[in-house]
Amino acid sequence: MNKPHFFLKSLLLILFLEFFLFSKFAFAYLDPGMITAFFQLLIAGLVGAAVTVKFWWLSFKNFFLKIFKMNKQKKHINDNSDNKINKN
Repeated sequence: MNKPHFFLKSLLLILFLEFFLFSKFAFAYLDPGMITAFFQLLIAGLVGAAVTVKFWWLSFKNFFLKIFKMNKQKKHINDNSDNKINKN
């Protein structure tokens, strides 16, 4: 086992435990403006994600519509050429 790498991982684990498990109370004050900013950020993120999913869905749908439309056109062209051959 690589000792410096192991030492670094152990140190990071100890620091993580120290900061998050054994922390004291902060007695911080969140004013109403901060709460409003948080909700704005949350709503903007949700709307942005919804618009992104919408654009991805439209491009996904258009991709498959183009494929099937090309297949129908090819089939239509082949059917028409078969009809011309049968008429002659």
